[in-house]
Amino acid sequence: MVNPEPIIHFTSLTELSSLLSCEPPPLARDDVFRQLFAIFAHVEKMGCESVLVEERYIDRDYIEDFSAFYSRSFSRFDNACKRIHFFRLSMSDAETAFQSIRTLGREKDRRVYEEYCRDFSESSYLGFMVIKPLKGCPVVRTVLRVEDGTVDGDNEEFPGSRFYTVHVAGLELNVRGLAFQQQDVGVSACATTALWSSLHKARDFEDIRLGTPAQITSLASRYSLPFGRPMPSEGLNIDQMCQAVQALGMPAHLFKELDFENARAHLYSSLMSGFPPVLIVRFDQSRHHAITAVGMRLEQDASSHSIKGLVDSSERIKAVFVHDDRLGPYIPAKLASGNSAMKLVLSPDGNAEPCTLTHLLIPLHSKIRLSFVGLRHVALSMFSKVQSFRETYLKKELGDDVRLISVETTISLSRVYCENLVLGPDSLEPERAEWFFANVSLPRYVGIIRLKSDFLGCVELLVDSTCTVRNLNFLAILCRRGATGHTGRVLKFLSDRCGCTVVP
Repeated sequence: MVNPEPIIHFTSLTELSSLLSCEPPPLARDDVFRQLFAIFAHVEKMGCESVLVEERYIDRDYIEDFSAFYSRSFSRFDNACKRIHFFRLSMSDAETAFQSIRTLGREKDRRVYEEYCRDFSESSYLGFMVIKPLKGCPVVRTVLRVEDGTVDGDNEEFPGSRFYTVHVAGLELNVRGLAFQQQDVGVSACATTALWSSLHKARDFEDIRLGTPAQITSLASRYSLPFGRPMPSEGLNIDQMCQAVQALGMPAHLFKELDFENARAHLYSSLMSGFPPVLIVRFDQSRHHAITAVGMRLEQDASSHSIKGLVDSSERIKAVFVHDDRLGPYIPAKLASGNSAMKLVLSPDGNAEPCTLTHLLIPLHSKIRLSFVGLRHVALSMFSKVQSFRETYLKKELGDDVRLISVETTISLSRVYCENLVLGPDSLEPERAEWFFANVSLPRYVGIIRLKSDFLGCVELLVDSTCTVRNLNFLAILCRRGATGHTGRVLKFLSDRCGCTVVP
């Protein structure tokens, strides 16, 4: 179906734009290709040296848009796209690598071929970009590589990303990122593209139907047409956004009128849980916009909260990385407080664009009934109980100094949580893990309250996510690491209050 062209050396933005035949339409704004340039800048920063161009590529998202809208236009639009793949290698080295892997595939078995494809992807593949034949909005499904790391002493993490598998020129390539595209104001506006990006990550958790922009707009407009017609799209209101994700099998948890502290906490918890939230922001009194948070820039440590001894892990957030269909993928947005609300300062090309967060919309599985708000409420209650126990029963051993306790809340797919119990430096000893699997039953999703302290170690309280705060059900309590002589007494205290077992 696809005939790749030879790899073309990545030389300049001008040459690549010429290759893609990107010409602005009549009366276009000066920044009509802003998203393209943002994509070029991202891959260039990551060391891109060459590209591979698939001249004719059928993209599912665009073909649905074409069927629903552009095929009915008087002007003739093509139904095929181009797909561009980015590599860290020079043109000659990339061609040699392709040929070597094909040779291995012919001489070795499939396992060896797949292993070499993975190694090549890890070392050299930077992702792909699909270009649709629309002059005013060429960027459709685009996945660019992101990497966790440390920059200027801060951690950059992208828990809202996932792995995508791509087949091109006989190779199976993998890239970690989150899909991005720009709106066309025909089939989709900002709300549709923001939901589309967020729902891409949901495929990591559930085998849901991955809606195209045309499908999302149609589902959102099924029962409400505030602008009179679904297409050309003039945007979606919040009710329509909730309706769309409900129809696709991932009902939305919607938070509004949040103060800065709670907005930051829910933003942090949702991203750390791997659920990219859609942020509804306001640039002025009338202009609203929707963007999708993918990652975070975090300080190494959080500072002490005003509540005695509380260290809120969400205080580590300095900025988030967002998909903004106006600007491009992975745009940094600094967090700031203004009149108690959360301010975001988008920084495309070094130019500051301040806005105010008005709503936080998080698509979650219908079995998750305990929202991030409820989980945080329970976590703060557990913190208070542990501090009271310390002051009452451990004061003689620990003294009068305030002991800081770090609090963090996440929601995890239970199978992922169980895998983490046996993988990595924080894994349980084999005997403890065996006891856990034999004695603790988990729902499909589990709420996790993590308390860390020098006198406690790292303790996790597992909460049934299918319940509510009014009828709470704790499942188990365990110490991951750093147990002290006081940990057992605190765990026994919490177990008595929560009515659940302690993992020995």
